[in-house]
Amino acid sequence: MKLKQSGFTLIELVIVISVIAILSVVAVPKFLNVSDKANEAVLASVSGSLNSTNTLIQSMAVIEGQEEGLETLKLDDGEVAIEDGLIRISSDFDKSLIASMNLAFETLSSRDAVAESDFGLYFLPTLNLAYITNPGYSVDDNCYLLYQTIKTPGKQVSVNYEIEDSGC
Repeated sequence: MKLKQSGFTLIELVIVISVIAILSVVAVPKFLNVSDKANEAVLASVSGSLNSTNTLIQSMAVIEGQEEGLETLKLDDGEVAIEDGLIRISSDFDKSLIASMNLAFETLSSRDAVAESDFGLYFLPTLNLAYITNPGYSVDDNCYLLYQTIKTPGKQVSVNYEIEDSGC
């Protein structure tokens, strides 16, 4: 009576391990950049949402006759400070964003402060600048969306959206 052996030979195991090693050398570098790309995509998404929100706010301001100058637009979730129909960077900018975008923001006290669980929001009303960071990043990490209102004499206020993702 012959005993039947089952299992893999040493050569078969070496071949399988070699194939796995080759696949991991090719595939792992592609997956290492996934979190970087995700952070960049989140910033692009917030930029698009903020742009869309500004468009809606501007439309509502026109309907309410508040499209010029400094105004306060009343929404269901609160009030939004606007200038020429766009969300204005004021001392209540965080409240305006929460009321208009329905996103959770953690107000940061400095450029190197980090928002742990929500989007970080660091804004300078005197310079008309606001930085929105991903959770876990500070402005100094160079992973943020810059929202800037630009005032040109004799013209309406315009908005600049700029994504800095070199540190994501």
